[in-house]
Amino acid sequence: MRVVVIGDSHAVGMRKAFQELAARKGFELDMRAKGGTNTGQWAREQNPETRIPELEGAAYLVAILGTNDAGYGGKTFPGNLETILDKASAELVPVIWAEPTGEQFSQYAQIHAALNAAVQDSGIQALVPHPPLPKYGDGVHLDPAGYAAWVDAIWTAVAELEEPPATPPQPKPPWSRPSPVVAVGAPLAVGLSAALTFWALRR
Repeated sequence: MRVVVIGDSHAVGMRKAFQELAARKGFELDMRAKGGTNTGQWAREQNPETRIPELEGAAYLVAILGTNDAGYGGKTFPGNLETILDKASAELVPVIWAEPTGEQFSQYAQIHAALNAAVQDSGIQALVPHPPLPKYGDGVHLDPAGYAAWVDAIWTAVAELEEPPATPPQPKPPWSRPSPVVAVGAPLAVGLSAALTFWALRR
């Protein structure tokens, strides 16, 4: 199984945890991460460093983007998001999106609304919230333990998508009737005695 991961500085922070996870779980990790990038750079793919790896044959695309958009690219985020999702959809690759940090940024609400709309439209199969930010951090980035926990949460989403859907109970046809209840093991003599009694009363 090949998992493609793209992203910003959050993805850079997750790189080691993703590499360790891939070694434990035995999947191929195709990861490209560059700090300070937004969805527009990944959607346009003008720079080799922000070019989405080949998606044909990939099992999942994990996108860790949106924080930088919340600061200065909220208006273009929906279109960029659609472009990235279309690339995955063209290859039938499910998308897992790591929900960005930066709730304090002015355009975060637009980012959040666009991501939730994509989930509702099934363009994103799983939206994974970030763990709590460190108490004494910069208000945007996590520490190594936080990034490791985020990677674990992303893998939990993958595992849930890998599970086969439960088979729903099949409805009974409207013409079906309850099966008659038959007493198993009742002595044959009881039935025969009842039949003889009924015959005697009829005479």
